Amino acid sequence: MMLWAVWCIDSDSAPQVRGRYAQEHSAYLAASPLPLWIAGPLRSDDGGQSRGSLMIYEAEHRAEVEAHVAADPFARSGIWRSTEISVFKMTRNNIPAGEDTLSS
Repeated sequence: MMLWAVWCIDSDSAPQVRGRYAQEHSAYLAASPLPLWIAGPLRSDDGGQSRGSLMIYEAEHRAEVEAHVAADPFARSGIWRSTEISVFKMTRNNIPAGEDTLSS
């Protein structure tokens, strides 16, 4: 198995439609058949506006990740302008297990 980083950049229309698909997107991530290590929004420098998404999946093959990401409600609704998928080699993990240290 390998880790795959998925970097998604929002389209210009994302701010107007993101809220309509947010619950569906969250449910899709929660039901993922691929182990999802990390997921969250990319934000503007002031932390206010969403600019995209970052996810790290575990999968044997790139094609599995591509198919899963293409079926994501954010992808199907045009929220993401582009996605980039790359093998990710984790060399450090300093996030305590079970804690959401960045949400506050």
